[in-house]
Amino acid sequence: MAETVFGDGEIAAWGDALEGKRPREIEEIEWFGFPQVESFTAALTNVAMAFRFVDRDGKVIDCLMNPVVARAVAVTILNGGIEAGWLDAKGTVIAPLRPKEH
Repeated sequence: MAETVFGDGEIAAWGDALEGKRPREIEEIEWFGFPQVESFTAALTNVAMAFRFVDRDGKVIDCLMNPVVARAVAVTILNGGIEAGWLDAKGTVIAPLRPKEH
């Protein structure tokens, strides 16, 4: 049998950390102070995804995501983008409709 790089124990631990160490919810008023990422590069390893983001001020933000977090982020972006109206069902960026005013 082939040896794996990580196993069920690591996957379970990453899942527990994802749920157990979740930060507090983000409030809309906080959005304006967040760095606005304008570009990125990524590197794939057999244990994680490495990202290097550059914000609009030129600041570099590096992060590493284990496979459980990377999958959760991907699902969140796809489902959230569709729900918000800026992604279509295939994941293509589209211009969202402006909400109707009452």
